[in-house]
Amino acid sequence: MAYMTMDTVIATLGEKGNCTEGIQWVADNDIDNVKEMMDNSQNASWLFWIFILTGYDMDNAMQLVGDTMPQTDLHVAYMEKLLAETDIQSKADMANEIFVSCGEAHCDIIRANTVVEGAPLAYSLDGIDEFVEIDDVGGALAATTVGTWSIWVKPVDISLISNESLIAFGDTDTADRYIIMRTVDSGKIDIIVRYGDIKWRIKTDDVVLGSGVWSHVVIVQGGVSPVLYFDSVAIDQTFLNEGNKAWSISDAAYLDNARIGCGNWGGLGNIIHFNGNVTKALFINRALTQPQVADITNEGTPKDESGIADGVSLLPLGDGDTFPISSDSIGSNDGAMVNMEAEDIVEDSP
Repeated sequence: MAYMTMDTVIATLGEKGNCTEGIQWVADNDIDNVKEMMDNSQNASWLFWIFILTGYDMDNAMQLVGDTMPQTDLHVAYMEKLLAETDIQSKADMANEIFVSCGEAHCDIIRANTVVEGAPLAYSLDGIDEFVEIDDVGGALAATTVGTWSIWVKPVDISLISNESLIAFGDTDTADRYIIMRTVDSGKIDIIVRYGDIKWRIKTDDVVLGSGVWSHVVIVQGGVSPVLYFDSVAIDQTFLNEGNKAWSISDAAYLDNARIGCGNWGGLGNIIHFNGNVTKALFINRALTQPQVADITNEGTPKDESGIADGVSLLPLGDGDTFPISSDSIGSNDGAMVNMEAEDIVEDSP
């Protein structure tokens, strides 16, 4: 196969704006220098095509630019066409199209993977296999005997809800060890603490969630008896089990995983996924009073709680996150978006 020389590449593509500088830079440096000097994905993108044009096959070009080069269907399609061309002029004409079209596509990739600062954001979970892994948060909470857990949720359709997890801590291998905050019965909130036997279980008397409606769910454990708050109100709730209402996560030595949007215990894998949006998961090593819960609810508009006293972790679940990391605004307990895409960070908020 005939390949273009670097001079031909410069002559053919040199008029393409910022490509001129890049092409000349590659021409003026040997490959080792090019590899050493590459420092961002934009560089990698156009370098990839230059390497292809000047004689490198796809695998070698990818190896040179590393994992920073995004591969979209558009990239692959052009790659195959370009490598199939043997006529230099046809290759040059196609290269012009590549630098324009793939340059635009690459900008779209960058936009999709970089959150716009200040935008109100949330995670969209599909109810099938998407969730947020927060194992480090579970580890940070392991010694807490009192505390407050808080999350904002917006289910897609409560009529379809039978059993969907909001927050869960579990023992991967043992079936009777887990703590779960879930929604059941078309929109009720149900919290179960089980470690061997059920230590306590509390459930709202009525349906509280609404389809497509943001709600703030909080559980407070003060070391005596837990209280469930919904939109800052201790709504009607019943203990279905109350063997040991003072029991807390510190009593659970073998809980080894933590999830937002599903549960995982007893060798079942990741199960009971939530279908809807979630944002602002907050974990505090202190039992909040009702006025303090109301302050977080803030009349339905969440505010920055990164400076809250005794905070363990605040996962914004949107604001400030860059896919696939779910950042912790208080501690160093970052989570991970699992089976999700950058597009699952959506512009939405209570």
